[in-house]
Amino acid sequence: MRGISQVDFAIATGMFILLFALFVGTTSDHLISVKEELKELASRSDALSLLNSLSSFGLPAKWYENVSINQSTLSVAFARVFNAFTNETKSIVTNELKSYGDGSYFCISPANGENAIEIVFESANLTSDVIVGSSVFLVVYNATAFERDSGKGDKKDDALIFSKYFADWGGIASDEWTNWSFNIGEHVETPEQANSIRITLYYVQEAEAKLCMDYASVKLNWTKSKLLPLQFGLGTRIYEVKVIANNSKPFYINQSANVTNLTNELILVNFSQLGFASIDFNSVKVFDENFNQVPCNVSPSNATLSFVTNLSTNETKIFTVRFDDDSNYTNAFCNSSVVGNNSIVEKSVPFLSRKVMQLRKIELFKHLDYLILKRRIGLGRDFRVKLRNESDVIFELGKAIPRAANIHAFERDVLCQDERFELKKCELSVYVIE
Repeated sequence: MRGISQVDFAIATGMFILLFALFVGTTSDHLISVKEELKELASRSDALSLLNSLSSFGLPAKWYENVSINQSTLSVAFARVFNAFTNETKSIVTNELKSYGDGSYFCISPANGENAIEIVFESANLTSDVIVGSSVFLVVYNATAFERDSGKGDKKDDALIFSKYFADWGGIASDEWTNWSFNIGEHVETPEQANSIRITLYYVQEAEAKLCMDYASVKLNWTKSKLLPLQFGLGTRIYEVKVIANNSKPFYINQSANVTNLTNELILVNFSQLGFASIDFNSVKVFDENFNQVPCNVSPSNATLSFVTNLSTNETKIFTVRFDDDSNYTNAFCNSSVVGNNSIVEKSVPFLSRKVMQLRKIELFKHLDYLILKRRIGLGRDFRVKLRNESDVIFELGKAIPRAANIHAFERDVLCQDERFELKKCELSVYVIE
């Protein structure tokens, strides 16, 4: 009986362990599934939030007035030549890497145990309120026996920043000076890091050919956080006013005059009387009922617009006057000479405002530094933004979309200003990469 009891106990224990394992496995799978779902939900939320932000007017709406990106070129403070295996310092280089083509350079020889260089750059002198963007490291060198196929972490051709590997560097330079560059912006995230950049280059080769260096630098993009908006929005409001020209008796200035065909009838629009204190007069355009552009003239000093038209007896024409209040068109669209007769009083109906993606904001946004943009909006994931009209891509900004990755994308139809203040149907797309 005792043997049977032991067998029963063993079976019961085994069943318990099996059931417990199944429970733990199921629970673990469930937790992983929930974690993945939360991660996916967060990515979708990031993509939609970014799309909503870019579709908005921005905060503040005229954020383009302050945004500026600075670039600093950091020179070499000194370089330490050392042995990659013992860390023994072989020499200190001070001036040879500061300028290119001046005949001043230095060489290292693996035969003498010189096979690594630590380059220390001068401080960028950035304050704590700075947002750091792209940073490009450049080195000009000559190494006829360079081998760049050994792989990460073997110290043969590794490039490190702050003791962290970021790339295999260099290549075959033949007998001439060549250069190698790499964007290290992902590794220089803070002003403190920008103020103390250290890059180590390993040159551990089977051949004993020397490696010579003539120049090294880091180009660093940055801006003050206070110069960036709380929200990047591409939208603005444009305005359209309908002007009605009616060649009938009630609209004649001289009520005793007979209604007749009117040639070169002068149409006048006073923006002040319409309630607009601020007009970007370069943006003013006039369209007829078939949306053909009408030659016109603006007088900023008088806040007026003028154009002419021909009207048959009792004929009514409706014109559309379109304008912006903060565009950056450099030349006036209404720049024609206008001479006519003023026989009737025109009528203007209340204006209509329309939301469009503004050319000024588009032009500035598409040239922003991606890392500055990413760090300003606080998005931990990489993303890409694309704006296109029906025939062309207006701009793309951000990380290239990988072939194999989870991508969360949202699109929205919008209206865009172009360089001629034509309104185009566009598509704004945002892609967030997990």
